Amino acid sequence: MNRSIESIMTWLTEQVQSKQIISPQQYVEAAAYLNILKGEEDSKLIQLKSDVAKMRQDLLPRSKSVAEVKLIIEASDKYREMKLQEAYLERIEETIKISKLYARLKNDEVKHY
Repeated sequence: MNRSIESIMTWLTEQVQSKQIISPQQYVEAAAYLNILKGEEDSKLIQLKSDVAKMRQDLLPRSKSVAEVKLIIEASDKYREMKLQEAYLERIEETIKISKLYARLKNDEVKHY
């Protein structure tokens, strides 16, 4: 398994779509790698949030209202990029949780046989 977030997520998706069996060990390994590698994605989100905050800070003195600033910010490409990054990180975090849970369930299933 290649060790990048994108390759791990793609591999898991392909396994699920082709109805391949994923061992508990593979799930735990995927979750561990995702958890380790997501630090870079967290840093991207922090930078994007900082950029959006700076935009807000720059716009506020020149705008008529906070609502106007909010509208301008939410229409920007930087805000869109930030929201996409948040969603991407949420998918990664959910994949980690599901992988660990699935591995635990499969392991318990094997113990009962």
